[in-house]
Amino acid sequence: MRESGPADISESARWLRFFSGVRVYDINLEKQRYFMNKNLRRDLADLKGKLKWAQARGENRRAEQLLLLIEAVERQEEFDPMLRGR
Repeated sequence: MRESGPADISESARWLRFFSGVRVYDINLEKQRYFMNKNLRRDLADLKGKLKWAQARGENRRAEQLLLLIEAVERQEEFDPMLRGR
């Protein structure tokens, strides 16, 4: 609906679109932060579930790898611990 007419965007956004073709979008940072945190918590819960599953089946190597990955995510590391030693 918004793309159909420029009446609801600021004048500077209209000029930017006119001269460069770049569109300006409104971003709700609080909403983005909420969904990023929600996705992170869901991913951690999935990893912890897989860890319990691996421990129950006696897959010690997989459990150790999952534990390293969970700890890395909780420490907010920016590299993949699964790539260590490769």
